Amino acid sequence: MYIPSQNDIKALLDGFKSQYSMDKKSLIPILQDVQRQYGFIPEYAMQEIGIMLGISSAEVYEVATFYSFLEVEPKGKYHVALSIDMPSKMAGVDDVVARLEKELGIKMGETTYDRMFSLEWTGCVGISDMSPAMIINEKIFPFVTPDKASEIVRKLRAGEEVESDLPKTKTNDLSFDTVAGDAGLKKALDMSPGDVRSLVKESGLRGHGGAGFPTGLKWDFCSDAEGETKYVVCNADEGEP
Repeated sequence: MYIPSQNDIKALLDGFKSQYSMDKKSLIPILQDVQRQYGFIPEYAMQEIGIMLGISSAEVYEVATFYSFLEVEPKGKYHVALSIDMPSKMAGVDDVVARLEKELGIKMGETTYDRMFSLEWTGCVGISDMSPAMIINEKIFPFVTPDKASEIVRKLRAGEEVESDLPKTKTNDLSFDTVAGDAGLKKALDMSPGDVRSLVKESGLRGHGGAGFPTGLKWDFCSDAEGETKYVVCNADEGEP
């Protein structure tokens, strides 16, 4: 297992200075790049990233340990993660896990003796319509069965390259034009802000959060708040569909 030296880490981070702005919004992309390089995020790297971005190393650690796709401890060469959300459970992910545990000789949360594979749970990966889902080093595999999981692991152990079979997203401008997809926006631009909010409230449109709070009311609260500058806070970390 390769453990990078402090000089290696400094050289890697120095290269990021021309790629990213040196502020907090670059934190996650830099953490992702460090993990791609080493397979995890070393403690020394978190300290240096904090200095580089002008934030505390504790804040860097907080972010690095919050997201399940980031690792602060050495893992296997292949980090195998399976979605633990309800659609995956209903689609038989437990059978896939049982096969992988038998195939690899480890339990969930463990790493094989040869440091080749780590096996873990993860949250929703955004393809609930293709459950169960499996991720290996950022490659997503949909509709995973016990046999499919075994085949992938055996190929990787044999040194073969395995590519994601996730279907490519296709766009069709004709369908958008057919339904006049921008008609609503054009109409809204001709209306007053108050009329737009009233229409949204009358529609019963709700937010995408778990509480399903009425969107029109949110906009009203924001409009009625004191001060010239208004903010609508969006939780971009929602997981379950």
